[in-house]
Amino acid sequence: QRSYDDAVDLSQLTTDTLAVCRYHAKTRAVVLDQTGIQPDLCVAGTAAGWQTITLNLINNAIEHAPSGSSVEVRLLRDGDFIVFETENAGPAMAPDIEARLFEDFVSVGGTGLGLGLVARRVTEFGGEITVGNLEQRITFRVSCPAIATVKTTEKITATGEEEP
Repeated sequence: QRSYDDAVDLSQLTTDTLAVCRYHAKTRAVVLDQTGIQPDLCVAGTAAGWQTITLNLINNAIEHAPSGSSVEVRLLRDGDFIVFETENAGPAMAPDIEARLFEDFVSVGGTGLGLGLVARRVTEFGGEITVGNLEQRITFRVSCPAIATVKTTEKITATGEEEP
């Protein structure tokens, strides 16, 4: 596990990632429910690393959700930890797949690389990832230590100018 000087505003990053995923959800007739995202939650790591985590988990949930259903995305503080979750309807995974789900090339329909990469990033950032595999619901849960605030104070606008 490396040490990171900057915190990532996971609330904003998750909201931005959901915006990117909306088209994929629309093409699959899946509704993205983001009402469970709490504001101003920060974690250690890199924005690129966290985008890998959130994008893979949200897209996987969309891909495996039945048409006409919803994908719930939650981000909340649980004591000293920040918890990111995706939950979708769908059939339970076979026990042999579930046991090896975070290994490379283990898949229930894709290349089998995404969840292995996600698990490595989560571990790198000091967290843990688990899967809840119930009869009709699949939940991926990432738990990482909370960081008090984003340390970077300057903001750059889309034109490259520094905001006051």
